[in-house]
Amino acid sequence: MNDMARAFLGQRRFVDAEFWSREAIMLAITQFGPNSGRTAQVLLTLTLVVAEQGRNAEAVLLGNAALKVAQQSTNYPGSILIAGARKTLASALVADGKYAQAEKVFSEMVEGGKDDPEIAARYPSQDLDWALALIKTGNASKAATMTASMLAKDGVRMEKGSTRLAMLTAFNAAALQVSGQSAQALAEFKTSVPVLLDQSRNDAENATESIRQTQRMTFILESYLAALAQQAKADSSGLAAAEAFQIVD
Repeated sequence: MNDMARAFLGQRRFVDAEFWSREAIMLAITQFGPNSGRTAQVLLTLTLVVAEQGRNAEAVLLGNAALKVAQQSTNYPGSILIAGARKTLASALVADGKYAQAEKVFSEMVEGGKDDPEIAARYPSQDLDWALALIKTGNASKAATMTASMLAKDGVRMEKGSTRLAMLTAFNAAALQVSGQSAQALAEFKTSVPVLLDQSRNDAENATESIRQTQRMTFILESYLAALAQQAKADSSGLAAAEAFQIVD
């Protein structure tokens, strides 16, 4: 049931995903108990499903519940289940605008797994939601270091022109923009934003776009707009201003 829910989540069929995740939770509680690792796993799936639908406050409540159950299911504070629960909760907090709390939970995720190489590798101190939390809490330079490291490590393995690479590049550009490196930020926005806009249009046409995706796209476009507005002050041709109006639209 949990696998079925995650499969529907991957297809962005959120009603079906929520149905199967709720069914999985009831079965896990019945078979393994409310404080079992299985129950924590399926609670995390429901958290992801609800978060994609933009039900942010509910996702935070579910994420907190999943973390509590995960901690009650094991005596090992650095378990993969606890690390995964913290990652999911932190992302839900970012979506709900609780950036300082999210940054704290992300830090706890890394701290909890630092003594286990497997967990440290699986849950490193690199995450786009974490970068967003850093930007929103006035730590843009730290966010830029994080996204640059992600590009250097993961970008080379991604297909050029892919949505994943474009999203990572756009987040790096946003961090650069806020940290005062507008010229480099603009160059990266110009390569990544068209790819993301095309994907966004396709998702809208196919009714597969989630509210969480829309939130991320809005953040990227607002950052791009800020960079264009800054460039327009020194651009006598008016091209930057014209492009800024297109981004506003």
